[in-house]
Amino acid sequence: MCGVVAELRFDGSVPSRGVHERQLETLRHRGPDAHGYAITGSAAVGQTRLRIIDTSHGDPPIKTPSGRFTVSLNGEIYNYRALREELSQQGHKFSSGTDTEVVAHLLEAHGPLDAAKMLDGMFAIAAWDDHDQRLILIRDRLGEKPLFFARTPRSIVVSSEIKGLLVHPDVSKQVDLSMIPDYLSCGYVPSPNTFFLNIKSLPAASVMKVTVKGQQSVETYWSLARGSVLEGSMAELARATRQRVEQAVVSRSSADRRLGCFLSGGIDSSIVTAALVSASPKQVETFTVGFDDIDFDERKYASMVAQRLGTNHHEIVVSPNIVELAQEISLQHDQPFADSSSVPFYVLSRYAASQVTVSLSGDGGDEMFGGYERFSGGLAVAAAQAHPKAWALALAGSKALHFPGRILRNAAAVEAGLPTAFRRWISYTSEPDVLSLTGGKIPGSWGEYHKVWESAHGDSVLDRLMRINLDTYLLDDLLVKADRMSMAHGLEVRNPFLATDLVEFAFQLPDKTKTTIGQRKRILKAAYREILPAEVLERRKHGFGIPLDNWFRGDLGVFAADRLGTGAKIREVLNPQAIDNLLSEHNSGRRNLGHTLWTLLMLELFLRRHVDHWDPADA
Repeated sequence: MCGVVAELRFDGSVPSRGVHERQLETLRHRGPDAHGYAITGSAAVGQTRLRIIDTSHGDPPIKTPSGRFTVSLNGEIYNYRALREELSQQGHKFSSGTDTEVVAHLLEAHGPLDAAKMLDGMFAIAAWDDHDQRLILIRDRLGEKPLFFARTPRSIVVSSEIKGLLVHPDVSKQVDLSMIPDYLSCGYVPSPNTFFLNIKSLPAASVMKVTVKGQQSVETYWSLARGSVLEGSMAELARATRQRVEQAVVSRSSADRRLGCFLSGGIDSSIVTAALVSASPKQVETFTVGFDDIDFDERKYASMVAQRLGTNHHEIVVSPNIVELAQEISLQHDQPFADSSSVPFYVLSRYAASQVTVSLSGDGGDEMFGGYERFSGGLAVAAAQAHPKAWALALAGSKALHFPGRILRNAAAVEAGLPTAFRRWISYTSEPDVLSLTGGKIPGSWGEYHKVWESAHGDSVLDRLMRINLDTYLLDDLLVKADRMSMAHGLEVRNPFLATDLVEFAFQLPDKTKTTIGQRKRILKAAYREILPAEVLERRKHGFGIPLDNWFRGDLGVFAADRLGTGAKIREVLNPQAIDNLLSEHNSGRRNLGHTLWTLLMLELFLRRHVDHWDPADA
């Protein structure tokens, strides 16, 4: 895992060495083992390196023997050995055993678009093509690894994190306050936008080419096609599922540094751990995070799995100063980010990094196999709309239908329909509160949900909901959290459930094998019923939550009252009375608004850091 920077100047001038050194320094946490850059004419490509594969060779920058390509890579290419063998047979000579060198030769042999299609991994690539005088940017299929860029009057500047762009003197630091409604609703700014007016994110599964004259093109090299639905019994498909999961874990367990596994006690991380234990000749290191609050503590189940599988298990309790943690996490994200599970992920990664360099994770299992309760809720909404009389009976107390009570506690979801109900369930701030805070401004993301929904017209309800989740929550929330919180400590986190072959397979499975109104992740449970404890397989999904409501009635609440009270920057861009109402309702116990208050607090901390780069009039 590494940090990538690049620059191409359109006026023919030479990029500044001092600037690129500062950029690399801001990304040192991503690659503490080595760094380097190369300036070729008006182009610069640099990288910080976390040595994982061939730790003795391959420090950046990497160039092909011909000198045509200079390449920096953030991430891992899991099929690099097979690609290296093919390239060697074609006459390519290698000086290291790194995957970055394989990427450089692959670009020379096949060109950017075809090379991207051949890569299996999580990656963000910046490469200078000296022959065609163009900068090439490539991002992995699902967006596991980030890549940001900014256009200036004379250049394009690239970095793995926004902080690497903000230290460049040519990059505008102007904050885009128009993103606030979307942020309040989603908990993040939907990509490719950011909270900075001139900084964008390269879309997932994309190849961007920029010429020395500033001409820019973007091509998509992969999209998820449903394909034909797989046939077979539940037992047959469960065996096939397990085989693909285990293949994904094996391919993601190659490293020349110590490797472990996050183990929450949930189904997904338990499955990844089981597959890793089966494949590893050594005892597996596992890590879990817990809380003193029993309602949010999963250590019991993680320990149960660890004992069953025989891992060397580590437990960490989140008990430090949450006020300090909130400020640290805000800095790491570079822009407002409201997913409070960043807290346990940050603490877990910090400890794990003291023991291992690479950790596998169960992220993506819910996305691929329908694990979220909102998927069952969506199916229930669709069923209620298709059978209004039955729904009316159920609402009146009939037991004819069994809808998830927490989601369909009243008729509002059915009345809203899909995908509106789905969007409301996943929002960090309720729709009425968003409108109250913003003075009635409608987040643009609300319309985007409908566009994704309509673009999948003809597919099943579950398939459409899972695609929305893939394009929004997974891309801009889960993967962002995992990358920033782990890389803050120089820890590489790999996600076997996001292996391309497994993703495509999962979306071809019959819906009924994944999720129904009453059952979720049916096929994963069937595949691992003989290996994992029944208590783990059958218990209700817990999620990576934290006791925010309680914290905001303690020390964090005192801190929030100070930061969100008189003099708060958000009072210049949001309705002050609405802010006061939310604080009052939470403190009095009338409503539990921990997630909403965390969302506002992260926005306030950001606005304070960038106070010189926004004008309330632009809100």
